[in-house]
Amino acid sequence: MPGKPGPAGAVVQVELTARLAGPYPTVADLKAADGKDPGDAGTFAAELVRPSGPGREQPVSHIPIPTDARPGYYNLVASVTEPDSTVSAESVIHLVPRTATIA
Repeated sequence: MPGKPGPAGAVVQVELTARLAGPYPTVADLKAADGKDPGDAGTFAAELVRPSGPGREQPVSHIPIPTDARPGYYNLVASVTEPDSTVSAESVIHLVPRTATIA
């Protein structure tokens, strides 16, 4: 499987993941959960992305959110995994009810 060039020309496998988990009623509830998904919640994940390594590649993750997803606060977790390490970041996403159709 292709990857980005590493030291001495070796190929390094890189995987990018992203997911949303929630809803939580408040940001405080989301933070108090400490990374644990609520039991009756929706979790929406992007497809796994494995960059091929060409210069200037800018891979993008897409997380499909169903139209019937419940409003509230969701925990967004994105990770980059290489053979020897994983780096993750989290953010809070506020999903609001749809109020109008976009033309």
